[in-house]
Amino acid sequence: MKFLKYSFAAKAVFVLPLLASVTESSPFRPYKFATVERDASTLQKSYDYVIIGGGTSGLTVGNRLSEELSKTVLVVEFGYLDNDDPGVLISADVPKSLSSYLFVITSTPQPFMNNRTTTVSTEAVVGGIIAVNGMFFDRGAAEDYDNWAKLGNPGWDWEGIFPYFRKSTTFTPPIPELKDFNISYDKSAYGDGPVHSSYPRYQWPDQSKYSSNIVKCYWLTCEEIQWKAWLETGVKPSKEVNGGDASGLAWIPNSEDPVSETRSFARTAYYDPAKTRPNLHLLVGQKTGTLLQQEFYLKNVTPNPSMMTPGNPFYESAMAEYYANRTGPRTMAASNSGVFLPLRSFTSKWKDIIASASAVDGTSGLPASYDETLIAGYKAQRALVIDSFASDRAACMEMPFGGGTGAPAVVLKPLSRGTINLNPGDPYGEVVIDAGGLSDPIDVKTFVEIIKSIREWLRTPAHQSLGPVETAPTANLTSDAQLEALIRNSVNPSFAHTSGTLSMMPRHLGGVVSPELLVYGTKHLSVVDASIMPLIPGTHLSATAYAVAEKAADIIKQRYQEHDSFLLALDCRQFCTIIPHIGVADYVTWVGVAGSPAQRLPLTIMPHTRLYILDQGDSDDRNTASGRIFTCLSDGTDGYDLVTGLHSAPDGIAVCSNHSYIFWTNMGHPSAEGWTNTGSIQRCDLDGKNIVTVIEPGAKTHTPKQLVIAEKSKKLYWCDREGMRVMRSEFDGENVEMLVKNGDVEVAEHRADYLRWCVGIQVDEEAGYIYWSQKGPPKGGKGKILRCPIDGGGQNGEDIEVLFEHLPEPIDLCLDLAEGYLYWTDRGDIPLGNTVNRARIPRKGQKVSHEVLVRKLHEGIGLDLDVRNRRMYMTDILGGVYSANLEGGDKKVLFSDLGTVTGIALAIFN
Repeated sequence: MKFLKYSFAAKAVFVLPLLASVTESSPFRPYKFATVERDASTLQKSYDYVIIGGGTSGLTVGNRLSEELSKTVLVVEFGYLDNDDPGVLISADVPKSLSSYLFVITSTPQPFMNNRTTTVSTEAVVGGIIAVNGMFFDRGAAEDYDNWAKLGNPGWDWEGIFPYFRKSTTFTPPIPELKDFNISYDKSAYGDGPVHSSYPRYQWPDQSKYSSNIVKCYWLTCEEIQWKAWLETGVKPSKEVNGGDASGLAWIPNSEDPVSETRSFARTAYYDPAKTRPNLHLLVGQKTGTLLQQEFYLKNVTPNPSMMTPGNPFYESAMAEYYANRTGPRTMAASNSGVFLPLRSFTSKWKDIIASASAVDGTSGLPASYDETLIAGYKAQRALVIDSFASDRAACMEMPFGGGTGAPAVVLKPLSRGTINLNPGDPYGEVVIDAGGLSDPIDVKTFVEIIKSIREWLRTPAHQSLGPVETAPTANLTSDAQLEALIRNSVNPSFAHTSGTLSMMPRHLGGVVSPELLVYGTKHLSVVDASIMPLIPGTHLSATAYAVAEKAADIIKQRYQEHDSFLLALDCRQFCTIIPHIGVADYVTWVGVAGSPAQRLPLTIMPHTRLYILDQGDSDDRNTASGRIFTCLSDGTDGYDLVTGLHSAPDGIAVCSNHSYIFWTNMGHPSAEGWTNTGSIQRCDLDGKNIVTVIEPGAKTHTPKQLVIAEKSKKLYWCDREGMRVMRSEFDGENVEMLVKNGDVEVAEHRADYLRWCVGIQVDEEAGYIYWSQKGPPKGGKGKILRCPIDGGGQNGEDIEVLFEHLPEPIDLCLDLAEGYLYWTDRGDIPLGNTVNRARIPRKGQKVSHEVLVRKLHEGIGLDLDVRNRRMYMTDILGGVYSANLEGGDKKVLFSDLGTVTGIALAIFN
């Protein structure tokens, strides 16, 4: 029981919105064919795409991006080409011969594993980890990927990623001579992609014909006996482990070329076929650092020694047979079998484990450094994992086997979590890895049950025919306490399947990457490999890594076409990547895991815009509706509820320019006679915390509507609809003033007169004016937009100008003072209603016409402008949220049914 599968080392591909100048000294020089370079000075001056890291994801993305020959692509790799090294190509060499392609980091002592340290390995070779792995080429259960989508990633469920599994893979069925092995498969699960998926053409004959101890130690027909033993426990075979049904017994295909009997990996599958493209260039032996400062940092890798191991007669004869006809025992190590079991399939206590896991939120075992977003993300992950515990289609335990005398047992859905951090004593050295192994007691309980299930497997008649003797753990360890002690003293928290450090999840769940693979707070910076996986699928990761990279390449291509941006891509599998919350951080830091000096990469964070949207809640009774503040990026991604439980019809919203507060109005509660005097104004911090009521219900405002912040004077301005007033106060609600009065709030006839109702508001402090709308009767064509000086003239009607009248039903207002425009929404009848309108701000006494910019809203309400980026954002009461440019073009539907949507505000982050 050697392994707890836990993922903690980062591998990443990044895309930056810039023309990637990689060296100042080299003039542009076209290449007639792809060239392998070792000196940055020989490169072109610029590239359309620069991919730092020629690993699994880097080569996959590089191949796809270079398919368009007009786009130049540079791949920069820390390691070197393997030059068809037998240690890479011939799978049986995996155990010994590939250490020179790896480097290892030692973890901190693990307190829940008897303070043992453990190691994690990563690689430096063109082609990445797939060049040195065990060649298992399986996929997770469909449910594993569906959980990705449930964590806020539409399009990343099984249906969304399955086409990319097919795109990356070509399958070759087993040869007829292997029919007795009853290998089942479904060719529809595969396509015609670059990576081969196949079964070995050689299997051992009956073991009775062999007596060599060397032979007995390896993969004999014991594998068939072990298979039969699992059948005797009641485990059923999976018809096609790569078709979404990844539970049960499986003959697992290998990433192997069935003709040459050699490893099929990113170098052979994606780079070799594309290396003659004149627009694809490969730079090897480079430890990249401050690329944006136009420098390369080189770190040479020691050339790999010969992987041959002479002196072993069995080895020598096997090699001779392999080189003669590409068959024989030298190829048989590619025979991979495995059992993938749901929790209920290996323990009768599965309901007890679920109950124990559900009884607590698990946060007490989390690292102390986890902030609220990471804790929230963990809770969301945990809930899905517990759901998977109850599923009969998602594996929680794996045991690969191949006829040997031992096999690793793997927990596929751990609840423990750890950290990767910079070393404060040596921030440019190795990262500090704390795997958090076994920090959640549910993982220990699961391991105990796994040991018991394997003992049941060993007691089957099939196994007993071999006379097995348990040596590790020994049979005298029987109690749960004894097995737990064994587990804590022997488990390794890594199965070398690294993922999940830059999770694709909403930002409020601690995510770094959006479903469009954009790092939050940037416009084109993307992560595209296994580090985005928000939950570990129950599988070996190579097939999934290819599929993620294939999907990423399509996303990047589409983004390039839409924005015509130059891109820099980084596949930093030899780095652990620490990315603080973008928007606050000034740097992304790359930390070399080989102990070489890391480089700090200055990163210009692109300004980004967040929207804050009010939803009054969907209910037939507004008195019971539960409203919220919903926030998202300006393209509609990374959306989540910021504030919930708003029961007083929230309507107008504004955000301070320094991001200190969000203010919103609550209309209060309606009655049969109209809206009651229960309106209020509240505020919270930008993260939704510390909610404060600044204007109490029923005190100083009746039915507040649109709200605006006057930054210079630090005052709030709002319209009070049934109060028939324009009002203002300090940020804390003190010094409430009435600036405009259209009637007596104590007179019911006045409150019911639509012509008196004040709704939308804007303030021009420099010019000294307030602007407001009076909507008039619904669809009545009697709406107005008015203006008066901020101080004086509003209460008695003096100095009030009617700028526009006979409007269908004007609602919210916005000002673009730089260009001199007034914008407003109108929820009245078409053709002039359900629109966004614009007019020049008139001089005093001047009459101007207005124009309709956007049509076909559904009861248009909220409006705000991003003047810097020349976009406007609007809402309608039926749940639509839209954006358009400030001329009304390029209209986009961000949401079609977000709820009963009212006000909208935005905040720009630099």
